[in-house]
Amino acid sequence: MMGIVRKQSIRSSVFIYLGFALGAFNFWLLPKILTGEEFGLVRVLISVSTLLAGLCSLGTQPLITRFYPYYLSYEKKKKNDLLGWTLLVSLAGFGIMALLTILFRDLIVRKFEGNSPLFIHYFYLIYPFTLFILLYSLYERIAWSRQFTVTSNFLRETGVRLFTLIIIFFLWLQWFSFNQFITWYSLQFGVVFIIIYIFLAYRQSAHFTLKISRTTGHLYRQMISYSGYIFGGSLFVLVEQFFNTILLGSRVNLATAGIFDIANFIATFLLVPKRSMQAAASATIATAWKDNDLGRIERVYKKSAATLLITGLFILGLIWLNIDHIFDLYKPEYRSGKYVVLLIGLANLVDLGTGLNYDILVNSRLWKIHFFISLALTAFFLPVTYFFVRAYGLMGSAYGILVSLIVYNLARYILIWWKFRMQPFSVKTIWILLTAIIAYAVSAYIIPSFRDIFVDGAVKSFVFFILFAAGVLGGKLSEDVTELYRMTLMRLKLKKGI
Repeated sequence: MMGIVRKQSIRSSVFIYLGFALGAFNFWLLPKILTGEEFGLVRVLISVSTLLAGLCSLGTQPLITRFYPYYLSYEKKKKNDLLGWTLLVSLAGFGIMALLTILFRDLIVRKFEGNSPLFIHYFYLIYPFTLFILLYSLYERIAWSRQFTVTSNFLRETGVRLFTLIIIFFLWLQWFSFNQFITWYSLQFGVVFIIIYIFLAYRQSAHFTLKISRTTGHLYRQMISYSGYIFGGSLFVLVEQFFNTILLGSRVNLATAGIFDIANFIATFLLVPKRSMQAAASATIATAWKDNDLGRIERVYKKSAATLLITGLFILGLIWLNIDHIFDLYKPEYRSGKYVVLLIGLANLVDLGTGLNYDILVNSRLWKIHFFISLALTAFFLPVTYFFVRAYGLMGSAYGILVSLIVYNLARYILIWWKFRMQPFSVKTIWILLTAIIAYAVSAYIIPSFRDIFVDGAVKSFVFFILFAAGVLGGKLSEDVTELYRMTLMRLKLKKGI
């Protein structure tokens, strides 16, 4: 993979994992301070607000990624009106959402008041929460397009969770009431939005104008069509991410939604490398399509699939080796989320193993076809998940995610192969899977268990790491992993090359 993508992916991953460490601590601490219903409210609020922010954007965020290279090439900074128009459209979307929630408030109340009355009481907080997520996400895309991905990832993944940790401590010290805590919680993205705005303004990348530029004049029809289709296509991603928490809060109760969110958070550790890689590679992919450089796109496709599969298997192996120890840190009622972690982890592994297929498709000439596929799969996902939740409760959400991600990534795989004759797999894919299975089997079933959970977890995790790393490096199964290893040795001054 290109050097800039690799370097920014690695740097971003550091901050994202730091953020996840803070998030894990927050997830451990909050259930100890709050009741199950209060913790469930926290998670449902952020799920609803994030979903609504995605809807309010009306497809403007991927539009920035797709078309920003043209503005960089053909417009001076002060004449770049892309930010101005996308911001205006996003705020219009927010206004429409606010109006609709007011008009249909009675319906919302009926859906939640029986099982989750606390959500209705604090429903008004979705407005500031949604607005600031929307604004931050828009400026984050500008940062991605200008290759400021490390800063934006630090703010989203680490900055937000650090702010959350501070207000959790205020709650723990009883300096905040629950009402004050949940109010400040809804403003967390407001803080990072102000910071990223100042950063981009300092970098002369936040200029606002509504004066139509030559680039907009030439491309506006294509941009409107693109944003409309991509908006529909992105619905699946948004719904898949947050529909389960909202559905459990509505159909079961807030406490069950909280259990699901803890399990989902643990399984989401697998997606950290993909988040950083997407942020770093999105501009590269968009530019490659602009230049019709299919060779570069295929290299990104293949290398991303191998690297993400390796990191995903490594993280899932570590999680499942320590899954009982992890749930020992929570109240007993949260243990029911154990196998939810496994199923969502496997679903995420499918998503990782198929590489950056979403980014490749939405930036290609096939974005219209991708829209219709996404729309059809969203129509498939909603009733399937609803059926599973009604039939199996908490586990039903995990079944729905697994089935849907398998079908969705299979559709993307077929489309890319059919139109571009590109596919991400090779013989090395099989070796990666076998290496992970053997390393896990030795660590879990041959290495003896220890009474002390920390010793047990540390020993088995270390054995798994050594065996898996040796297999990946010895077999040269990923150029990115090998290069990272070489760079690490050079920095430690142990060896100048491999």
